[in-house]
Amino acid sequence: GGDSTARAEALEALLPALAETGDLTRALSLAGSLRELVGAGLGAARLAALHTRLAHVAYMAGRWADGNNQIERARALLGTAPDEAHAALTDVVEAYLCLDTPGQDRTQRAERLARAALGTAERHGLPLVTCQAWELLGVVARERDLSEASTYLERAMSTAERHSLPLQRMYALTRLGGIRWLDDGGTATLEEARTEARRLGAVTIVYDIDGILTLHDVLSGRFDEARALGDETLTMAARLKLTSVARYLLMTRSVLAAHQGDRAAMEEALTDFGRWDGSGSPEEPLVLGLARVFCALLEEDREQADRIMADLQALETENPSTFHLSGRHGLGLLLDVLAGRTGRAHLDRVAAGAPGRMRWNRHFVLLAEAVLLGREGRPEAAGRTALLAQDAGAPYPTARHLGQRLVAEEAHALGWGEPERWLREAEHHFRETSATAVAGACRTLLRAIGAPVRQYRTGSDRIPPELRLKGMTVREYEIFQLLADRPSNKEIAARLYISPRTVEKHIASLIAKTGLPNRSQLCALAAEQT
Repeated sequence: GGDSTARAEALEALLPALAETGDLTRALSLAGSLRELVGAGLGAARLAALHTRLAHVAYMAGRWADGNNQIERARALLGTAPDEAHAALTDVVEAYLCLDTPGQDRTQRAERLARAALGTAERHGLPLVTCQAWELLGVVARERDLSEASTYLERAMSTAERHSLPLQRMYALTRLGGIRWLDDGGTATLEEARTEARRLGAVTIVYDIDGILTLHDVLSGRFDEARALGDETLTMAARLKLTSVARYLLMTRSVLAAHQGDRAAMEEALTDFGRWDGSGSPEEPLVLGLARVFCALLEEDREQADRIMADLQALETENPSTFHLSGRHGLGLLLDVLAGRTGRAHLDRVAAGAPGRMRWNRHFVLLAEAVLLGREGRPEAAGRTALLAQDAGAPYPTARHLGQRLVAEEAHALGWGEPERWLREAEHHFRETSATAVAGACRTLLRAIGAPVRQYRTGSDRIPPELRLKGMTVREYEIFQLLADRPSNKEIAARLYISPRTVEKHIASLIAKTGLPNRSQLCALAAEQT
C-alpha cells in the first residue's frame, strides 16, 4: 500500500511537468504504470485524478482520442466513488478536449462542462480548476464577443495571481494575446506571454505562440521572416512530437506558399500536413480558406476558389471551427457578394458577429459592404467604406491588394472609389511577390477601363539594355540604383519596405549577374550608371 501511494504521488507530480516540457510520449507511456496501481488498493478518486491528468497531457499533445479515452476511465472510477472536487477537475479537462474533438455541438458542450466545473470549484475553493474554467469560457466566448472573452481571461489571470499560479496566469495571458491579435492585429501581448512561457520553461506554449507569430508574419507579407521562424519551430515540434504545433506550422507553411502563388510548394506542405492527421483537425479550415482559396485567387481561378469556399462552408457546418480566419466571416462573404449569391441581410449578420469584427476579416467585410453600397446607388458611401477597408487591411498587404483587385472592376463600372489607383498598386505588389497571374489580370483590367498603361512604364524598360540582358529584374534594378550612395542593407530595406534579408539576397543575385567580384565594385558600377 505505502509503496503504491508513493508512486501515485510521484506520478501526480511528474505528469504535469512532462506535459509542460513537451515530453508527451513519456507521459503517455506512464499510463501503463496506472494500471498496476489499480490492484494496489489506491483510492478510486485518486486514481481517477491520475487518469484526468493523463487526459490533460493528451490534450496538450493534440491527441484528443487518447484524452477522451482517459476521461472515460476517470468517469468510470468516479461512478463507483462520487467526489465533487475530482468531478470538477474531470469536467474542466473534458471541456478542453471537447473543443478539439470533431462534432457539431462541441463548443456548447465545452461551455456547459466549464460552467459546471466553475460552480463546483468556487464552492470547494479549487483555484486551479477556477482558472482553467475561466480560461476555457474565454476561448468559447471568442465566437460571440471579444470583450466578453477578454473579461473571462482577465478573471483567470487575477485568480491565478491571487493564488500564486504562474502557469495558469501565463496560459490565460497567452489566450488574451491571441484575442488581441485577432482583434486588431497587434502582437505585443503575445510577445509578453511568450517571454513569460520561456521564463517558466513551458516549451509547448512557446512553440504554440511561435506558430501564431509565424502566421502573423505570413499575413503581414513578411515571407522571409515567416519561413525562418516557421522552419525552426517546426523542427522542434517534430522532434518533440507536438502534433498540434506541427500541424499548425505546416498549415502556416502552406499559407506562406499560397500567398506567393507557389502551388507546388503549397501542395508539398499540405502532403506533410496530412501526415500529421491533418484531415478533420481544427487547422483544416485554415488550410482551405487561407491557403487553397488564396492560391486559386492568385491564379485568377475564381471558380476553383468558389468551389473550395463551398467545401469549407460544408466542413465548418459539420465541425464548427475555433479558428475564425478561414474566410467564412471575411473573404468568403466578399466572394459571395461579388457573385450575387448573398446580400445585405447576410452581410449585416456577419458584420455584427465577433469573427466578422476581427481585423483580418473586417477588411473583407468592409469591402463587401462597399460593393453593396455601390449597387444601392450610393457611390460616396461606397468610396468612404472602401477607404475604411484599406485602413483595416493595412497590416495585411496580400489581402489588401487582392481585395483591391477583386472590387476594382465593379467600382469602375458603378463609379465609386479609386479603381485605377487600386489596380496599379495591386499590380505593382503582385509583380514583386511573384504572383504573376493576378498581376497580369490587373494590367488587363487597367487597359479595359481605359487607364493609360504607359504610366506602367516604370518597369523593365527603365533598366538599361546591357543590364537587362544580364537578367536584372525590376526590383534588383531599384536596389542597384540605390547602391550608388553605398547604403547599408538596413537603409535599403527601410526605403523599399522589405526585409534586410531580402536585400541581402537581391545583392548576392546582382553580384552574380554582373559578374563582379564584390559589393564595393557593384556600388562603383551603380555610381557610374546612375
